[in-house]
Amino acid sequence: MAKREEDMFYVGGSKGGVGKSLTSIAAIDAFQRQGRRILLIDADEANPDVLKAYESQNDTVTGYALNLNDKNEWAKLIDIIEQYPDHVVVVNSAAGALKAAMARAAMLQKALPELNRTLTILWPINRQRDGLEAVADFLEVLDEVKVHIVRNGHFGEEHKFELYNSSKLRQTIEARGGKSLLLPELADRVADEIYTNRVAINTAVKTMSTGARVELIRWRDEVEAMFAEILA
Repeated sequence: MAKREEDMFYVGGSKGGVGKSLTSIAAIDAFQRQGRRILLIDADEANPDVLKAYESQNDTVTGYALNLNDKNEWAKLIDIIEQYPDHVVVVNSAAGALKAAMARAAMLQKALPELNRTLTILWPINRQRDGLEAVADFLEVLDEVKVHIVRNGHFGEEHKFELYNSSKLRQTIEARGGKSLLLPELADRVADEIYTNRVAINTAVKTMSTGARVELIRWRDEVEAMFAEILA
């Protein structure tokens, strides 16, 4: 398989509840629809919903659980990635892992040439200020990495992200080649069913009730369009 420009995605965030898991699931599904194989690293050991949703799909998704709050696990992360050179990597970070990530980010950045990888950060945000401050700190550590902000539509339409939309942070992100994306809102009852049953999107779209399935297909197509913005 030919190497793509973006082939390793770290889904970051400063805290829980901003949409890291949903962003990771969206990324995995988008890559599956492209016919790509995925290496999933689920760093949310306390609640590895993403890994559990995809653990039965080992024909396309290979999954590992790592505790990236432990700085020693970052070397293991690099070793695992090296074993799967033909897989796109999706790392679903855990809440509270920002400090450890910043401490080991430089090490990961230095390993990228040996891994023959390009790292891209997907950073979900809500409408609060603390998430913006966290990504600003992260940018200072990963100065050579492209960062895309993912405004989680669960928290409102695009224009409601006023703090970010009018910020110097947005100017910095976009000046570095990053995008300001909008993850489409998914109806609560559909999202709840996916999380409760820990079911993959490509399974749910075949097994849900008609109403839920139509909503999921709508969301899925909008997600695909969102990823097209950064994979073009």
